[in-house]
Formats: sequence, structure tokens, C-alpha cells
Amino acid sequence: MSEAELIDAFEVAWRNEGFLTREHEEARLEAGRQALRRFRTEQLEPGAVIPAYVEREFAFWLSGNRIKGRWDRVDIEPAGQGSAAAPPVQPAPGALTSGGKTVAVMEPDVVATMLPLLPGERVTITDYKSSDVRDPSVARRRARDSLQLTIYALGYKALTGHLPDAVQLYFLESGLVGRAEVDTARIAKGQAQIAEAAAGIRARDFTARPDTLSCTYCPFRDICPSSAAR
Repeated sequence: MSEAELIDAFEVAWRNEGFLTREHEEARLEAGRQALRRFRTEQLEPGAVIPAYVEREFAFWLSGNRIKGRWDRVDIEPAGQGSAAAPPVQPAPGALTSGGKTVAVMEPDVVATMLPLLPGERVTITDYKSSDVRDPSVARRRARDSLQLTIYALGYKALTGHLPDAVQLYFLESGLVGRAEVDTARIAKGQAQIAEAAAGIRARDFTARPDTLSCTYCPFRDICPSSAAR
């Protein structure tokens, strides 16, 4: 699409609902145009990576819990120039190492090699965010602490037998990218969070557990009586 076609498609899809004032709407509309122009320019630069998958659905089982999701984007790149690098060594199930320590983790109940993966490839999973983050350290922390990205990594392993190399959040308004290598300790933490949430759902325990970080990014923070961010 040309830039004009892209902006036209955006404006046709625009809905003028939920804004405080006409000025507020115009400011957000222009911010959207600028984000799209910048994104299009970046993606058309020489050497830009063409994504392997966009909006690709996945589903897997973990300790009897079915988890579904959709990757915004998966990039698969050669790991190095020349001859292909050796594939990463996959640790034994239930025993991953992090910082020299052994971390107990759960494997997906079923690993079905449904997506092609060749030796020497580097895999990055990206999720796009509309929130305006402009501090690189905040962007990196958001990526490191994201349960969503952990689930994406587990979904990729369930479909390929391999964890991705990195996950990242792309903040559209600023163009900032928060990137994190896939860390086995965070994978284990994410699996524990999944197990806790599943147990709570089965027990019908929906007690609010507010904290400032979670509540700040929750879309219901303005109406939730338990919000810590109001």
C-alpha cells in the first residue's frame, strides 16, 4: 500500500466515539497517522525482516489447562552469515537452567511440530501495543515482565519443540521496542501464574488482587472498585 492508501484505510476505519473533546479526537487521529507513517517507513527499509507469521492463532495444553492465543508477529531470521549455526541445545523436560541454577518447569502436554523450523534460525515474537511508552528501560521491563509474552513463547514451543530466542513489545505511538531474551526463570514463573489462575477459575475464586502496576494498565481501572490506580 502507498502511504496515501494506508492513511485512507485508517481514516475509513476510524470511529469518533469515546473521546473527551473534538480536540482530543483530532490529536489521537493525528497520532495514529504518524504511527502508521513511521511503521510503514521502517518496514520498507532495505534489509527489513519480512514476518513469517502475522495474526497466527495457537493453542496448547499445559498440565491439563488449555491455553489459546494469537501472535501478532513472528520473525524467523538466519542466526548468522555463511553456514547455518548449530540449533540451540534444548534442556531436558522439567530441568531448565538460569543463572547457574536449576529451575523446575512444566512442559506443554503435547508438542506437535506444526510449524517449520530449520537449524540456525533465530525466532522473535512481537506484540504491538498502542500505549505510549517513551522510556527504553520501561519498555524493556514491560517485555521482561509480560505474562502474555511468556504464553506466546510457550505456544511456540508447543508447536515447534523449541522456545523462541526473544520476545518484544513494539509501542506504536513512540516507535520504541522493548526486547527480552527468553529467560527460563521467567518461563517457570509464567507457568506458575498460569497454574494459579486456572486453579482460581476452577474454584470460582475471583477475589481482586490489586497492585499499582497491573491496575495502571488495566482497561477497567476507572470503574473497578478495587483498582489501585484510580
